[in-house]
Amino acid sequence: GKSNYIESFDFFRNLVIGKYNDLMYSKPYIFDNILVNSPTEFEISVVDKNDNKEYRYGFVIYKDKIEEEWLFSKVFSKTRKLKERCLFYRENGEYVKTDILNSKEKKELEFVNSLSSNKELLLTNISKRGNVMFSYVYTYLLEKCYVMNYSNSSEWDIDSNKMQNVIKRLYLDKSLQENVSNLLHNIDSSIVRIEIRKELNKNF
Repeated sequence: GKSNYIESFDFFRNLVIGKYNDLMYSKPYIFDNILVNSPTEFEISVVDKNDNKEYRYGFVIYKDKIEEEWLFSKVFSKTRKLKERCLFYRENGEYVKTDILNSKEKKELEFVNSLSSNKELLLTNISKRGNVMFSYVYTYLLEKCYVMNYSNSSEWDIDSNKMQNVIKRLYLDKSLQENVSNLLHNIDSSIVRIEIRKELNKNF
């Protein structure tokens, strides 16, 4: 389960940032006769703390096509349920809906969508043009999110600097460490927590 979770997120990230050009990298659940022939859905929620906004982005893949794609935003709140704003919702490669009122932003969205096929993500194409309104999720996945999957020994290419940065951040931020522990426990109940201890004697 853990490896599948990591591989799924890795696929999601690579597709959004434009590393994959082939949707056939998607691998539906092959051990279920129904699911293997069903669409695959991906979704992520990302909080922009500087702008106090939460973005919810996702898409549905069926075989080699993007069946649906959406991007919503709202003011971030842990205590209140606030209404989302639809930045765009796209179905079968066609622009369907947006709550954007700014005519310039709306025209930009329509223009980029007209150039995007149903094998491409609208978010990727419009973010590469530097449009700030739509690009936070793309920028987050490109610059702040790294997937280090060492489950396949043939693909072990450890970036020691990235690994050290992750460990250091977990060590210093106890709240983050607790969140990661909870995430791992939800994926695998046999994992109780993670502990990071400072090495006192490097020669030991």
